[in-house]
Amino acid sequence: MCFSKTTRPRRAAVVGRRFSAIALAVAVIGLLLPSAVAQMGGFPGLPQQPPMNGPQPTVIQLDHFEADGAILAVAMGRQPALQLQTVTDQIWTVYMDNETDLHVRGLADKSILKTGMFISFTAEFDRKGKPQHEIGALTIVTIRKGMTVGAFPSAAAADNEFMGGNNFGMQPQPPPQTQYYTVTGRITSLRSGKKMVVHFGQGSVSVELAEAPRIMVDVADLSIVSRGDRVSATGYSPPNQTQTVLQTGRGVAKARSVEIELAGTLGQKKPPVVPPNNPRANPGAGPNAADPNNGQPQDNPALNFNNGFGSSFRE
Repeated sequence: MCFSKTTRPRRAAVVGRRFSAIALAVAVIGLLLPSAVAQMGGFPGLPQQPPMNGPQPTVIQLDHFEADGAILAVAMGRQPALQLQTVTDQIWTVYMDNETDLHVRGLADKSILKTGMFISFTAEFDRKGKPQHEIGALTIVTIRKGMTVGAFPSAAAADNEFMGGNNFGMQPQPPPQTQYYTVTGRITSLRSGKKMVVHFGQGSVSVELAEAPRIMVDVADLSIVSRGDRVSATGYSPPNQTQTVLQTGRGVAKARSVEIELAGTLGQKKPPVVPPNNPRANPGAGPNAADPNNGQPQDNPALNFNNGFGSSFRE
């Protein structure tokens, strides 16, 4: 069907009037909708936003914390913590979590080695993976973010390979018969405290320990820490905590990083440490004589660090 010239303007006028009516309805809805939603208490199922001019949440500004000292006690509960005493006799309770960068370093006796431990060492190997000498030094490690288990050419070997590949016009050198590798893996076999198998990824290597190897420790394990070990911690504490410490001599903090240096050699026997508030060591001084809290960490409502703290401190 064809439209005549006289009917087209009429149709256009009708369409124009309908469009104007729709636009007017949309404008009216836009004006009435906010008040209607406010009366209903907002859109059902959607979280309500606080009014811009209403009370805003309080933001607590935490203070920077940094302390060096000696460890008094360690707690191994659901939220690990330690107590340290600074050179100015301030006692801090320092809490930790999975985000704390914990390093416990020191020396260990050969007897401490056992299967399941992760170790790292550098040794010279031939092309078949046979070690060329006994292992005289190794480190017991915790596998951390960024560490890779495996066997990789050491820095010295990489430098030699680089120089061999850039001989400045000289005749190319044949590949070396042996090369130094840094091995990081898990001890899966240890016989007679000397012959050891270390697995890394899809491979393994068999090595022998020297008679008196130098064994170092760099782990994230508070169970080997004891009273008297040196500690350095950084993190944050509640506001005005400095004033509290000046008044009471005690403070609480949350640690971002903790570095502990073992005072003795791990695995060697040492004489027991008698607590200073032990009645046998100090007759007449009961557990609450000098310290009414008996060395236990105190709750601090300004910090919610000790929720779920599930074990007591040990020395």
